[in-house]
Amino acid sequence: MTESGPTVGNTASISPELEPGQMTLRQTADVLGVSSTTLRKMIRRGLLPEAEKVKTFEGRVWAIPIDAVPGIA
Repeated sequence: MTESGPTVGNTASISPELEPGQMTLRQTADVLGVSSTTLRKMIRRGLLPEAEKVKTFEGRVWAIPIDAVPGIA
C-alpha cells in the first residue's frame, strides 16, 4: 500500500521540477489542510520568508522548504 500525497517526514523530492526537500504551494496547502490562498497571503505578509519563486518547466511556482512546514502550522 502506498501513501497518497506529500508528507512532511519524507525528505525525497516531492515534485520532480523542484529541488529535493521543497514542495509547491498547493502541496504545502494540502499537507497543512489550508487553502493555497491562505499561504499566498502569508507569503505577501512576510510570514513565510522561506518561500521563493522558482522557474520550472511548468512556469514560475512557489517553492517551500519541507523543513519550514512544521513552523507554518
